[in-house]
Amino acid sequence: MSRLRAALELSESMYGAARAGDWDAVARLSVDRDLVVRRLFADLVPRDAAGVERSDLSRLAELDARLLRLTRDECDRCGEQVVNNKTALRARRAYRSAGG
Repeated sequence: MSRLRAALELSESMYGAARAGDWDAVARLSVDRDLVVRRLFADLVPRDAAGVERSDLSRLAELDARLLRLTRDECDRCGEQVVNNKTALRARRAYRSAGG
């Protein structure tokens, strides 16, 4: 399997895991994919580039953009959850201090 194809398959697995909300799997797969991508582009002209179709590189870029959007959405959701938790904690403390 070419490095590009391996990176593409890992990206597709990461995207599927992200859509399923399995962020631990995304992080594990990311380590492997980053290594493959670094090796793919280690040379000025990647060795795998001779037989590469443009569609594979386009698909890899598309999956990266989708993963980035899902990751940003998840970060926003987590941030909102932290704010909501802090608000709830303040409310509980106020209730307790008021004798509740």
